[in-house]
Amino acid sequence: MDIYKMKTIYALASAHGTAGVSIIRISGNKSSQIAKAITHKANFEPRYAYFAEIHSEDEIIDSAIVIYFKAPNSFTGEDSVEIQCHGSRAVLQKIYELLETFDDVRPAKRGEFTERAVENNKLDLVQAEGLLDLVHAKTEAQRKQAIAIKTGKLSHVYTNWRKKLLELLTLIEADIDFSEEPLPLEIEKQITEKTSWLIDAIATNLENPKGTLIRDGISIAIIGKPNAGKSTLFNFLVGKNASIISSIPGTTRDIVEATIDIKGYEICFADTAGLRETADTIEKEGVRRALEKAENADIKILVSTNENSKIDEKTILVLNKSDEKKYKNSENAFVISAKNGNGIPALSDEIEKKILDLVAGKEEIGYANARHFHYLKKAKNDLEKSLSATQTDLKAEHILYASNFLGELLGEIKTEEILKNIFSNFCIGK
Repeated sequence: MDIYKMKTIYALASAHGTAGVSIIRISGNKSSQIAKAITHKANFEPRYAYFAEIHSEDEIIDSAIVIYFKAPNSFTGEDSVEIQCHGSRAVLQKIYELLETFDDVRPAKRGEFTERAVENNKLDLVQAEGLLDLVHAKTEAQRKQAIAIKTGKLSHVYTNWRKKLLELLTLIEADIDFSEEPLPLEIEKQITEKTSWLIDAIATNLENPKGTLIRDGISIAIIGKPNAGKSTLFNFLVGKNASIISSIPGTTRDIVEATIDIKGYEICFADTAGLRETADTIEKEGVRRALEKAENADIKILVSTNENSKIDEKTILVLNKSDEKKYKNSENAFVISAKNGNGIPALSDEIEKKILDLVAGKEEIGYANARHFHYLKKAKNDLEKSLSATQTDLKAEHILYASNFLGELLGEIKTEEILKNIFSNFCIGK
């Protein structure tokens, strides 16, 4: 057993900086002993708030509210204590020094409280990621999705799939153990139908990017030739002068980004370099980056004065400079003047429509991040191999692999490197 992990840990659970109240979290088997020793109280009833003085020998450090949580009824699943004290740097530092005087007590690492919660089956790994997303949520859509993941909505789906795989595995291995004959036709049919259903279910989940779009934000690239008015439109859409505006072609050479909230979704607009042939090395790199940004964007806005510009389904054609030019063929475009704002309300409505088309019409979350996608893809690949396998033992082997990938996704099968990467993204008090 890891002695380092067995130690009682502590950290500031509230925000850093001077505050009226700060919260210090303690977790581990010495939590109750520490609470009694530093408050001079003989007993703490679990989940009751006690007003107490914090003592260091004969000195009073502060007055605080102290709450004891008895295992397993705590966030970490261990004995835990929360100290709600005054949030001055001097008070916090003195309490930290006091906690350090106890044997087998140390400061917590990043995400260690949540890591212990996972180890003690208070959360699975997907729920822990939902908690991290909730801490970092900037928009209403991100908050709602994070809560859904934290409370087990995705975990329930993935756990159900793994349960079905283990049932299939049991069915096949029972036949392997008790018969040397090929699988009976009825059992083979049952296995094929269930495997096909799981492949389709995982494929549907993989085809739904809603989870990552909400979590990471929707990217919109504004592209076009030099002096088309991209930077002026960009500033208008994001509501601030984020990009330099100039009549000199090639002013924007690198990507300028700004993030705003539209209908509860995080939207990242990108102003890009003007697209043209150039001998200038720096501008050429800007054009390359602009094309790359456009390729990876969820939505593109092509700013032009050419009514015959060709666009794809994820592109909005904007005919700019209506204050200077009259357009005859503008049926599939939005005619605007980025200079005076004419036509921009209609363009904004179209941008909102494109955003909602990407996310709002899908009821299920789908995978929520790249880690989910990785394991689901691997599980699906092995299920497809199982379906095409002619030998019974190979069918079982690939179903086992698929089950293990889902187990790693949920954290039921733990990979140290994966755990380290996830929990290092948490703050120290979480």
